This record gives sequence, structure tokens and C-alpha cells, in this order.
Amino acid sequence: MNIYTNRLQLWGLLLSGLVAGSALAQATQPAPAVLAPLAQGFNPNEHWGTFYPLIAAGYQVDVAGVETGLVATNPEKPSERDAWANLTLAEVKPERYTGLVIAGGYSPGHLEKVPEAVALGQWFMKANKPVGAICHGPRLLIKGGLLKDRQMTGLFSMADELADAWAGREYGAYWDQPLVVDRNLVTSRYPNDAAIFAQGVLHGLARQGGLPVPDYGNVGILVVRAEWTGHQKYVLRTLAPLGIQAWGMNADDLTKLTTAVTFKADTYAYVFTVGTVDDKTQAALQPLVKANIPVQAITVKEVIPRFANGWAEVQQSANVALVQAVVGELPKPKPAPALKVVMPEIPVQIEADTPWDNNQTYDAVLAVSSGFDDLAYARAKTRLLKDGRKVVTIAPQVGAVVGLNGLKVDIKVTYADQVKLVDNAIIVAPGGLWPRWNPEARQAAQPEWVKTQEPLRTARYDWLSKQQQAGKWLVVVGMDALYLGQRTEYAGKKYATSDQAVWSFPKGAGAYSAEPVVLTQPGLVSVRGAGEVVAGLELVVKKP
Repeated sequence: MNIYTNRLQLWGLLLSGLVAGSALAQATQPAPAVLAPLAQGFNPNEHWGTFYPLIAAGYQVDVAGVETGLVATNPEKPSERDAWANLTLAEVKPERYTGLVIAGGYSPGHLEKVPEAVALGQWFMKANKPVGAICHGPRLLIKGGLLKDRQMTGLFSMADELADAWAGREYGAYWDQPLVVDRNLVTSRYPNDAAIFAQGVLHGLARQGGLPVPDYGNVGILVVRAEWTGHQKYVLRTLAPLGIQAWGMNADDLTKLTTAVTFKADTYAYVFTVGTVDDKTQAALQPLVKANIPVQAITVKEVIPRFANGWAEVQQSANVALVQAVVGELPKPKPAPALKVVMPEIPVQIEADTPWDNNQTYDAVLAVSSGFDDLAYARAKTRLLKDGRKVVTIAPQVGAVVGLNGLKVDIKVTYADQVKLVDNAIIVAPGGLWPRWNPEARQAAQPEWVKTQEPLRTARYDWLSKQQQAGKWLVVVGMDALYLGQRTEYAGKKYATSDQAVWSFPKGAGAYSAEPVVLTQPGLVSVRGAGEVVAGLELVVKKP
């Protein structure tokens, strides 16, 4: 008996009864469908974190793979988080679908090598149908030449992986924020953005003829049954973007919940039981019954696999049935209010530096390189000039340096030059994204020019570190905070940086902080991003 048979039998024991339909899919006509192209190595949080909210909202979601059948998160290790492709990419008829959703992980790197997958992205974008892409997902769209005039976001490492495309500005604008919306396109950065990404996808579909986005008002739900796996509990938690706060629990979980000093019965509006309720579970339910919380049984359909060893198909179908059963018992939701996404304006023209003179003493430096964060640069410069400081911009080379979103700065002095600075000068490294030499760049062979530029990049961070150690104030923003903090001389120091860098500090280096602005050490302020750069400068001003 192998692992597939074991899992298949487990699901057969857990599931029984009939399907309770979704409250938003009662019409006799077929549910509108969303297409999810998927390949092995996909990120499960990004895929399932959108898949199940779409199901709960009333959509059918078709998973399209290179082949039908199992799509593994890790081909070497079967997991309950694996997916099941019910059709091939070659079989897809795109006109049948309301929208397209592209999860990240290793999946987009595989899909971009499949002509049918690239063609699907092109079809949806050119047809102006809703498209969502998260993390590495935009790689598939960049491969198809589809983002040249689009504002977008995605995982910062895409700059390393798509070095030529990034340097050639094969995107309209990049913003380091959880959700970016540009017409029919919705993008997010990394797995922790999955919930807001799901909201963005749902609202994008609704804006273009899809189903209304349901809002259940943050209703609290407990779903009780004898056995749960971690992924099954996670499935319920993915419903939060629809205003459903649902927790899967067994008898022991219930007992811990209701006996905790923090327990508040009014947090929960419904308790649903699935399957047989034994004496232990019945006893655990009593505090909720006494609190007049309705407890009712729901039924979940029995799932019969269509394919031998089809445990992934079974668990995926069973989770769909569970979500539909839970949502089907809730009162009709209200339509969700429109989702407001604030998009920054791209700086076009800003004040000039203080005129460069190698005999002049300066009290502020903007330390940039190609792909610098235009918005952080503009905001820092505006504030420094407003404070009456003499400001100079420095880069690895003289001439025009272009920012992440196209702002051009004329550079007259480099890091190799001697620049006279007052003792308490402020140096701002504004962050940004540009290809780094990275032998481990995911599913990519980097061009040689990236390697040849690496000494200039290293010299820049050497210069920044040296200036800070010499007593100058250093304000590092976003990715500059990450890359400086990855150096061993800052071991154990806390860095504010982009949220998506939470897992990117190696051992023996700095450490991630979720705070927007951090005094990392005396003379060194780290800042999450462009939105906090002025607050970082104000912290410098307040310090002696």
C-alpha cells in the first residue's frame, strides 16, 4: 500500500453526504470560470490563497497543466498542498473564461518555456480580460512582451532572473507595494500578499462583468470535525478576503479555545459540524451552546476519484466541497465596497542638485545606482533641499543614470571621487531594483554583463559603510537596506526594509524588522520604502 492509496482511503473515511451549494451560485446557468495555469513547484499559498476565495465567491476554477493530473509543489515529496490539473494548456479555449490567475513559485519559470502558456497570457491581456499575477507570476507576462506599458509589482528577485528584460525596461513601472492595479491587470509581490491579491482578483473580475464580490462582514465561524490536516485548516483561513473568519477544529482544539482566558464567545456567529459528533466533541461544544451560538450539522459530498492514485484530485475536490458547504449555510452576503488602491505618481522632473564643485563642502548626498527608486529619491531630495542643505547626487559612473521607473539624473561625481562632506552629513541610499550577479538566480542564466557590473555594486556598498563608520548619517531605503544589511559587519542589527525581504537576510548578517523606520545603530537609519523616507530623515534630524 503506497502513500497515494493511504491518502485516498483517509479522504474516503472523512467525507460523506451531499453538496451544499454556494450562496452566490444558485443560478441554473453554469458558474463563470477562471483559468489557473500551473506547473510543478508552484507556491501553494499563492495558488490556494486565490483558488478557494474564487470558489467561495461562486466561480469555477480550472487548473491547466502541461498534462492533466498531479501538479506537485515539490516533485520529490508528495503533499496535501499539491494540485490537480483537470485539463491541459493545449486544450484550453480562452474565450470560455472570465479571467486568468498566475501563481508564483517555480511554476511561472516552467510555464514561460511552454508556448501555449505564453500564448494564453497574450490572449487574455490583448482581449483586456482580467489577469492576476503574484510573486514570480509576472515573469510569464514579461516573457510575452505584455508589460511594457503597465504598472506592476512582483517579487524583487525577478530583476536578477530577467536581467536583460529588466535592464531593457520591459515593464511600464514597478511599485513595491502589496497590490498594484493597472486596468485589467492585478499584481502582488510575494506569499504574504496572497489575501490582498485575492481581493484584487475578485474585484478585477467584478469590474469586468464577473460576479459581485461578496462581503460576509467578518463573520466568525468554527467548523468542527474529528480530524483535520494543516492544509484543510488553511483552506478555511483563505476565506478571509470575503469577510469570513473560519477556523477548523477538533474536540481538543475546541477545549483549548473555550478554556483560554482570552476566549470570547461573541467572536463566533456559527458553529458547523461535519460528520459524526462523538461524546468528547459534544462536551467540547457545550460552552458555545451555552453562549447561544447556533450549532448545526453540514454535509460534504463524497468524492470519488476519476483516476487511479488520484488522491490529489480527491483532496482538492473535497476542499472545494467543504468551502461550498460552509458558504452555502451563511446568510446572503452584501456586495463588497469597491477596493481602493492608491497608485503613486511617477516623478518626472525634480529640483536640480546644488551645483557640483569639487571645492564645495556638501551636507547631503543622494547615493544612487541604476534602477534607483525614483519616488524615494524625489521625496528625499525635496526634503533635504527644503531644509536648506547642499545636496549632491553620486553614482558609480558619470552621465545619465535612470531610475526604476524612468527618472533620469545627470551624474557628475562618482564613488571613486573625493567629495567634501561636513561631519554630520546625511547620506540617503534610496533603494530600487537592478539585476545583481546571482549564480542562484531562479530558473535563469544571467548574462555576462551582470557579472561585470558587480564590482561597481560592491564598491557602492563599501562606500556607504565606510561613510557611516566615519560618522556620517546614513539613511538606507527599501532594497538598499536589505543589501547593506546582508553584510556580515551588521550581524544582529535590525533593518526596516521591504516586507517582501522578510526571509532574505542570511545567518550571520542583519535581521528583518517589520517596523517602518528603525534606528539600526547609531548613525544608521533603515526605512521600509519611499512612503517612509521622510520619517527616516526626521529621525536623523531629531538625533544629536
